[in-house]
Amino acid sequence: MYWYLDAFRHYADFTSLTQRRAFWMFALISVLISLFIATTEILTNNPGWLDLIYSVIALIPTLAITVRRLRDTGLSLWWFLVLLIPGFGVLIMLVLLSLPSQNYATHQPKGV
Repeated sequence: MYWYLDAFRHYADFTSLTQRRAFWMFALISVLISLFIATTEILTNNPGWLDLIYSVIALIPTLAITVRRLRDTGLSLWWFLVLLIPGFGVLIMLVLLSLPSQNYATHQPKGV
């Protein structure tokens, strides 16, 4: 849960880096929350407003952590446009986000 809350704390930070583990933990928790909300709405016959509200709230933190993860892999922000490719864009983005970090020195604790 730490990684999820940390992404919301740094929702406006598009310039630093995000480690692979932090990104995927945020993605996992976000998907689980969305599935829980969607399941609850289906079981209670609600129109889907709660899932829409959650998606809007999580949009900026998701964009920010994705941009930081791309930067951590050594790729530029322009690689985000790969999502515009129908069908394969999401798969390509998943592969790019799974690449190892290229900026190892930035993840070292200070004083080491």
